Amino acid sequence: MVVSRSGLRPEQGTLVLRVSGAPEGNTPILSSSVDLIDWVQWLTNVAPSGVLEAQVPRTGAEPRRFFRAIHR
Repeated sequence: MVVSRSGLRPEQGTLVLRVSGAPEGNTPILSSSVDLIDWVQWLTNVAPSGVLEAQVPRTGAEPRRFFRAIHR
């Protein structure tokens, strides 16, 4: 699976991520980290067409954030 940025919506304070390459009907688990060591799971949705888009709120509290997707 691939996690890519598909948009930035500054007026809404969000970043739009697209998870693609998941097997159709699979459930990708999207996690984020600020240090690549500790990961927090924050989105688990079924990707009916193999693609899932998620809006990530931008808090500004962390200078950078990393994302990963795994599937079950």
